[in-house]
Amino acid sequence: MKNRYWSIRLSLFLSLILSMGHLYPIGAAEKENTIAEVAEEIEKEELRLQDMVPEKDYLPNRGFVVTESEEEAERAALLYGGRLVRYQAKVGVLEFGSGIEEALAEGKLQNADIALHPDILFSNMTYSAQSLEEYNDPYIGEQWFHSCIDDVSAWNVTKGKGAIIAVLDSGAEVRHGDLQDRIVGKIDAGSGADDVSDVISHGTHVAGILSATLNNGMGGSGVAPEASLYIVKVAEDNGDVPLSNIITGINLAIEKKVHVINMSFGATGRGMADKALEDALDRAHSEGITLVAAAGNGMDDGGNGVSTPTYPAAYDHVIAVAASTKDGKLAPYSNYGSWVDLVAPGGSGDSNKSDAYILSTSNGVDGDYAGQAGTSQAAPMVAGTAALVYASDPALLKLRSAEAADRVTGQILSNTDGQAYSYDGNTIIGCVNAAAAISGYRFRENSGYLTNSGNHAIGRGKGIKLQIAYVNGEPVKAAKKAKNVAWSVSNNSYFSIKNGKLKCLKSAPLGSHTTVFANFGGSIVSADFVAVEPAKKLGYLEGGQPYKLKTKGEASIKSGEWVSVSQIDALLKKEVRAFSEKPKKTLSGSSVDAAQVGYAIKISKPKKSTVSGADAHGNPLMFKALASGSYTITYTLSDGSGKKFKIKCTAE
Repeated sequence: MKNRYWSIRLSLFLSLILSMGHLYPIGAAEKENTIAEVAEEIEKEELRLQDMVPEKDYLPNRGFVVTESEEEAERAALLYGGRLVRYQAKVGVLEFGSGIEEALAEGKLQNADIALHPDILFSNMTYSAQSLEEYNDPYIGEQWFHSCIDDVSAWNVTKGKGAIIAVLDSGAEVRHGDLQDRIVGKIDAGSGADDVSDVISHGTHVAGILSATLNNGMGGSGVAPEASLYIVKVAEDNGDVPLSNIITGINLAIEKKVHVINMSFGATGRGMADKALEDALDRAHSEGITLVAAAGNGMDDGGNGVSTPTYPAAYDHVIAVAASTKDGKLAPYSNYGSWVDLVAPGGSGDSNKSDAYILSTSNGVDGDYAGQAGTSQAAPMVAGTAALVYASDPALLKLRSAEAADRVTGQILSNTDGQAYSYDGNTIIGCVNAAAAISGYRFRENSGYLTNSGNHAIGRGKGIKLQIAYVNGEPVKAAKKAKNVAWSVSNNSYFSIKNGKLKCLKSAPLGSHTTVFANFGGSIVSADFVAVEPAKKLGYLEGGQPYKLKTKGEASIKSGEWVSVSQIDALLKKEVRAFSEKPKKTLSGSSVDAAQVGYAIKISKPKKSTVSGADAHGNPLMFKALASGSYTITYTLSDGSGKKFKIKCTAE
């Protein structure tokens, strides 16, 4: 048995202030302030570097700047007396013949107005590794982590198709039979080349945990076996991970529009909180990307984990993952503390135990596998679960905002197993549970309108057929049988429900309210409904009063450009109304905004168009025609009246 111990290399304080290069002339006072701020930061860096060990804690002849253009990075190189060796994704890497310390002094002398960052070294978070020979013919049954996180049950809903995970790591063996169909892109953040050869087999192992292909006759399976992988090599071949590569990798992942970033590396110590790195992560979060990182293997003098925060795991918006063992304990090597969010299987690291390692893909094109243990292995369990959550709801896949990332994080952290995982008096509550994270049900009205929040209109004397659906809107087949669902309403004076058919009596007073409940397998689904006058006509006003009422509209759009469809008025640029009585020559108060009643949206030619975002009911917020031609957008009122409004969009 051969073990590899990866120590965390840093414990010293470093807090860098990001100073973006200016792309426009600035005033004398503003420039003077910027120079003063950068000079202050240079003095801090000079003091901190005195306590660091070159080659161990940082690269002695290298630093980096974050600028909006390569020209600004070139200017920074002149100010600090170095040369620009790489510019990619807003990160410029500078090399110096005399060392970073001298470069900082030169920058202060030259009144530099762009901050120079020392290139700190992070380490991967594998605790130990097992030799390849012990797994000549591995099977999914040997991957004991699947039963711990119950991802197999989650596969009944989704296997992750549509979600993209960025694997920021040591690269990957992209020719591996269990990975080659999963990879949609690859790049070396250090060089910009597409060679992501994985010398240490760390990233290959992580990639397999994330998304090794299921049911292909080899090896085992990843947590999200149909998710796509974007391989971003941020590590050097010796396993070190320079900070400049990390920030470049995050920016590349943002450009790729991934849904999840997995970071199985880190540096332990509160002083490792780095402003430039935090800013990059905040940008990713704002783009709807869920961030997952290893909590780290602290390895104190006794070989155990520590409570000192590890970065990037300890940042806001990042899910910090500790490692657990098969028998429900905190792994001895795993870091812990209030900054850690949850645990996931990482293996015990004890070669004398059956749960010593996590089995996953390893280097080799013939389907090689190996066992490794560490928080590096725990993190992709959570990242893979995040991919399943995204894929379980098409609206989340398309929602590129912080709301999407927060919803995914919330679903994961609110649906752990709730158990206590302890070692030596240190405890973390909750292990990731993939099935629970995506198991929420909602009602789906038969027109496709998802009723999951707020009050929903139902016309007096009308009925609506409700179905129980998964979070992605797909109806649950087992719930179609009446015997499997117990239905009830809170107000049975004016409402009734049988086999999912909700009816509102014609005598129900306007504004009458009820809550519909459905008990399916012990899960309670509910939604609120309010009685309204059912729509008799749906159309738009034209020319003021008196007016002409039309039930169809036309709009001109440009192919390749986004247009809003969540509100009919925004697309048509005219006021769309729902009339509960026959329209008259003048308005008489008998109409309301169609959006107040609610509607389901259907767009023709789905293969020639795309949508983005989603409202609370699953309707798309934005629509983009991918080719010229005519597209029909149909709005169906959800009050049971069946009234429709169509807009013919001509894309040029």
